[in-house]
Formats: sequence, structure tokens, C-alpha cells
Amino acid sequence: MKKLITRILIFFAVVALIDMAFGMGCKYLVSHAKGGSTRNHHYIAKECDKDILFFGSSRCMKHYVPKIMEDSLGMSCYNCGELNNGIVYLYGRLIMMTSRYTPKVIVYDLHSGTDIINSDNIQYLGWLKRYYEEPGVKDVFTMVNPAEHYKMYSQLYRNNGYFVQMLADNIHPVSEVLDNGYCPVYDTMEYDPLVTAPKQLTEWDSTKKECMIRFVELCRKKGILLVFAYSPRYGGIRPECDDIIKRFAEQYHIPLIDHYADSDICTQKKYFADAIHMNHLGATEYTKKLTCELRNIIKTK
Repeated sequence: MKKLITRILIFFAVVALIDMAFGMGCKYLVSHAKGGSTRNHHYIAKECDKDILFFGSSRCMKHYVPKIMEDSLGMSCYNCGELNNGIVYLYGRLIMMTSRYTPKVIVYDLHSGTDIINSDNIQYLGWLKRYYEEPGVKDVFTMVNPAEHYKMYSQLYRNNGYFVQMLADNIHPVSEVLDNGYCPVYDTMEYDPLVTAPKQLTEWDSTKKECMIRFVELCRKKGILLVFAYSPRYGGIRPECDDIIKRFAEQYHIPLIDHYADSDICTQKKYFADAIHMNHLGATEYTKKLTCELRNIIKTK
């Protein structure tokens, strides 16, 4: 019996050492990535110190051109949008960034799927897992699912699904982040998408709403000017989260720049790569318009 117990203890000790070594290796890969998403995540969390930041989902990544705004406003900019992510992840990202510096302006591009609609919010914790030990990040996990805390003891769990990406971004990054986080698309939509008016949402996912409230409160605490934005979508229809967001923006006195149904852009296929995302031509046109409106808001506030 003693031999069996000893073997079991040795087994768990070896597993723990392997797990620890794996975690240390992943930390090295993250901090030394040459490019790709790994480098971009690390830069935003640990190094970015720009005046104006853009937050949002893939629509943010592809719709906001920092260079245009920098040239016009004379303020440094970075696109912090993230593919398939919204307020849950972005609140954690804001916590990390504001723990070391304070941006002057944040433009948050709203999207119902990642910011409003009820869903399994654990999916948005993926990239946050590696930054779990950062001050304040644990609170995001608590809001989503307190049981995640127990899983965080495992470095294998924290980095599960991202190791290959981290390794590739250290050896030969497949994709490079262009123009301060902006990821341009040069395709043009050649088809006629089905455009129908969506049913207006009446309920807000409780976790997402709590993250948004905390996001707003953190901006106010740090003296950051927060601006909500609707970037164009093909077809000129109102977003399904329209009523929810407008009431929220009014309640918290947040400026809302609305180009979702901008007829100058959303009726022309030449500005779109698909029905949801604009191409570089559309992003350029939209960012020029946004810059003019943002300049007036900055002067006022």
C-alpha cells in the first residue's frame, strides 16, 4: 500500500512539474512573439500607450483606420478590436491597460452578438486566461463563472488551444497586424445579400451588461472619454440592439456616433467585403467621417 501511495504522489508531482514547465514556456513564447495575434495581444496588454483606442469585435478591427485619425487629430491611435470577442474580453483588456497607463479617448464599436445577446460567456475568456494573474482580471472570471478559478491552477488549461498559434508566431508569423492594430480587407462584395430588418432585442445578457457598466465606470474613474459608435452595415437597417444601447447611452451620458444606416456608405457594395464588414475603401470613408465628429466631441468634453 505504501508503495502504491508513493507512486501516486510521484505521478502527481511529475504532472505538476510538467504543467509548471509548460506554463513557463508559454509565457516565454507570448513575450517573445515576432508577430501575429500573439504579439498583438501582448502589445496591447503590456506596451500600448496610445491616446485614442478603438474597442470592439471584428467589425472594429476592420472598420477603424488609426493612421487617418492620427493625421487629422494629431493624437496617437491604436485599434484594439478583437475577432469574435466583445465586452467580456474587452473589459478584462481595459483593466490590464489602465493598470499601467491612461488613454485619453476610447471609441467602442458596438455589436449585438458579442456585447448584448445572451450566450456562453466562457468562450470570451480564452485570451484572458494567460493574464489571469494580472490585477483585476480574476474579477472577470468571477462574473462569468466562479468555477473557472479552480481550472486556472492548470497552466495546460490556461494555454489550451493557443500553443500552436504562439509557437507559429515565434517562428514564422502567418499574419501581421497592420497599421496599429487595423486589419484591412481588400475584397469587394460581389453578391446581393438578403437584407431584412432584425427583431429588436429587449433583454441584455446580465453578465455582458455588468461588464459594460464596469467598463463605463472604469473609464470615468480614470478620466477617459468614452464614445459609443455604430459603424456601417450594408443595407441601411437599424441594429437589433438599437433600443437597448440608446437607453444605456442616455442613462450614462455617453456620446453615440451612429453611422449604422449611413446612406452614403451602407447602400454601396463597393465599400463592403460582405454584408457585415466593410473593406479598406469603406473603412477609409467611414473613419474620415468619424474623425470629424470625434473632434467636435473631444472639444466639447
